[in-house]
Amino acid sequence: MGKGKFFSNKKTTRVIGAISLSVPIAVFLSNPAYAQINLLNSNESLGLIHSASIEVFDDVTGGCWTNAEAIKQKARLTLEQSGVSVYLEELSENYPYSASIYIEAFGKRSESSVCFGSIEVAIGDTSSRSIGETYLLGSIYFYRDRSVAMGRSLNEPFSKSVEESINKLAAEIISKRRNEDVKQLIDQHEEELKAEPETRDEWEERMNIDLPNS
Repeated sequence: MGKGKFFSNKKTTRVIGAISLSVPIAVFLSNPAYAQINLLNSNESLGLIHSASIEVFDDVTGGCWTNAEAIKQKARLTLEQSGVSVYLEELSENYPYSASIYIEAFGKRSESSVCFGSIEVAIGDTSSRSIGETYLLGSIYFYRDRSVAMGRSLNEPFSKSVEESINKLAAEIISKRRNEDVKQLIDQHEEELKAEPETRDEWEERMNIDLPNS
């Protein structure tokens, strides 16, 4: 299949929830019609990533988290050093031609002035199922890492948590590139996987449409 273009309102699909795309592998492979299909699990597919966007969703109140931009820039540097071209704007490409990396945080300050919250680093994409003419939209995840924290400020624990999550992700990307199936796919689709991705704005301009931002 060729490289497809898509547009998704990520703020909407993230709210709907995660959809599991797991298939009973033994049943799947027992069908002769699928005997020649190659399967690559989500963890192994991380090795295909050469381009990614990073978005931060900040739902922390009470002045508990103030270094989100610094955390994003450090994450970008780490991934760039791992051979991933990182963009700070939304891309139109589907996974694995580009990866949508989310840093999403929730938190608030208690009456005793203690901050508490959680932060997650994830690679998400959209998915759909259909029943008749109705499509069910949701989100799937190829990587997720979440932690909780509390203290007078969430800056330091959130920074440490994201650093660890991004380091883990970068290590997985590098490691999975040594996978023989991944290496073969990169050789076969190198031009597409390593091409400069199209941004959402560029896609809208090319399609001559004006889509809402929320």
